[in-house]
Amino acid sequence: MRILIISTFFPPQNSIASLRPYSFAKFWSERGHQVEVLTTEKINEPKPLDYPLDFATLIEAPLPVFFNRWKRNYHDGITAPSTPSRGLKSFLKKGIDYLRFQKGVMNACRMPDIADLWAIKAYPLVKRRETYDVVLSSCGPYATHLIAWRLKRAGAARFWVADYRDTWSDNYIYPGVFPFSKVEQVLERKMLLDADLITTISDPFADALGKKHGKEKTITVENGFDGTDLASLPAGPFFPQDGKLRIVHTGSIYMGKRDPTPLLRAIRLVADENPALLERLEVLFYGQRNADLALKIEQFGVDRWVRLAGFISRTESLVAQRDADFLLFLPWSDASVEGVLTGKLFEYLYSKTPIISAGTCPLDSAEKRILALNAGEVVKGEAALAAFLTRSLKKEKIPKVELGDEALKRFSRKEIACTLLSIISRKMKEKS
Repeated sequence: MRILIISTFFPPQNSIASLRPYSFAKFWSERGHQVEVLTTEKINEPKPLDYPLDFATLIEAPLPVFFNRWKRNYHDGITAPSTPSRGLKSFLKKGIDYLRFQKGVMNACRMPDIADLWAIKAYPLVKRRETYDVVLSSCGPYATHLIAWRLKRAGAARFWVADYRDTWSDNYIYPGVFPFSKVEQVLERKMLLDADLITTISDPFADALGKKHGKEKTITVENGFDGTDLASLPAGPFFPQDGKLRIVHTGSIYMGKRDPTPLLRAIRLVADENPALLERLEVLFYGQRNADLALKIEQFGVDRWVRLAGFISRTESLVAQRDADFLLFLPWSDASVEGVLTGKLFEYLYSKTPIISAGTCPLDSAEKRILALNAGEVVKGEAALAAFLTRSLKKEKIPKVELGDEALKRFSRKEIACTLLSIISRKMKEKS
């Protein structure tokens, strides 16, 4: 089949969002299909993913030139809290940051978005080509769906798969802004009438999308992990062999939503009761988007044991996960949101390093998965976290999790991609 994948996120862009569309392209190509990928032009990517791309035809359209300065943090945001400043420039920056990081505008999520202008340039690049048997658009941003919808309406796509890594008009992170939020609801409903299949990362997300757009054409296609990424990792230790107990978090922080504050409070409790015990502790946060975590660390006075370790390559991230004593998982803090199964969880599982989930709400989908696989502990509240830290710091060694290949096989990106391809083929036959 001739397949087009539309995703603004794709290697060499170092983002967890790049991995899902990449796995579809990689494993569908291995099955003998002709795969093309429509994506953004990748320029000076920080810590780029060094993945082979020769199995697919890449069609790149540039983002607007005047947004190049934003492109570096287009997905992951800014790394440090801003310093106080005055003047019109500072006022405008605060306003833009508020819209981006509080409302989702111009942040690959809500309307209007940077990718709207990209889509204008991108659509003609694929419209002029031969008809595609399958077009899969990976959202967000929603502009990928706009392009796929136009192709379907123009007769240039026989079968359209609308894939949701994140939801759009009812996004659980960003509420959008009026009146665009109303436009998004209407536009999404109208577009998905033409989708042949809707896919998303979890059953709760699939239930919500199915109720709005048709349960018969909405399915769950979870994130996963490509185990071959582990084969080429350097064997040497990532951390100094100094006897410290290291808790590592990789990825984005959303204060009040995916929030490490309970852990910081717990460390403060242990520091007040038994400061000598913490001499063995080091908590490391790797990633670009850390919200106001630096201020929180300072506020609780835990900077001796907790630090922001910066943005690292994917290889470094996987090695850090492998060599840590615990991996910190931050569940979504809004109990009304169910089904957030981020790709980071599957990286953690494949590392076989015990996971510590530190939250305050009832068990969510990710925590249920952690417990079902005996992959770690779920600890609720600062007192329980303080007790966990005290116990762990008194242990000489933290054992790895016993997760066999069979237990992890269902989370293989290859298995997931091939299963989805089979579903697409079956539905295409039913349709014809």
